[in-house]
Amino acid sequence: MRQNILPLLLSGCILISTAYCQNNGNSSKPTGNNNQIDIGVDLSFGDFAKTHPFGVGIQYDWSKGRYGRMDQKPANPVGFTANAGYCYYFGKKADIGVYPYNTTYTYDGLSIIHVYGGLIDNPCNRGNIGLTAGPLYGTSGSSHDWGFGVQLAGSYFVSNQVAVRPDLNYYKLGSNKGYWAAGISIGLEFHY
Repeated sequence: MRQNILPLLLSGCILISTAYCQNNGNSSKPTGNNNQIDIGVDLSFGDFAKTHPFGVGIQYDWSKGRYGRMDQKPANPVGFTANAGYCYYFGKKADIGVYPYNTTYTYDGLSIIHVYGGLIDNPCNRGNIGLTAGPLYGTSGSSHDWGFGVQLAGSYFVSNQVAVRPDLNYYKLGSNKGYWAAGISIGLEFHY
C-alpha cells in the first residue's frame, strides 16, 4: 500500500504548489536568484523499501534567476537547471532463517552522490518544476557502482527565500532493477 500512496502524495504536492502560484500576467527576464540548497527526508518504496526504508539528503540547485519569489513570471518559462547532491538511505534490520536457527541481519546503508542537468519551468512567480537526469555513484558497505538517476521536483516559495520542495527520484545502479524514493525538503535560495 505504501508504494501506491507515495507517488500520489508527491504528485498531489506538486499540483498543489502549482495551483497556489499566483501570476500577475506580466512576463520578463527571470528576477529570482540563481542558487538553492535543499535539506530533506526521502521515503523509499517498492523493493527498495524492504531493505532501505528512508533516507536523508542535501542538494545544491542552480538555474539562472529561477529561485525565490520573483517580481514577475519569466518571459521564457523553460530554462536550464543543474543540481548535485548526496543522500544516505538507512539499512533495515531483518530476521532471516528458521527458528531456532534464525538470526538478525542489518543491511548496510546506501550512499548516493549525483550530478544532474535538465529543464526547469516557472509556471508562476512563486514556484518552479524541474526534471533532471544524469550520472550517480552509489556505495553500500564494500560494494560500489556507477549508475543513472532521474529526479522530478517542484519548489513552492512560502517566503522570499524559503521553499517547500517535494521530489520523486529514480536510481539505477549497476545491474539492479532500480530504486524509487519520494521526498520532501526545505529549500533556501541565495544569490552570490
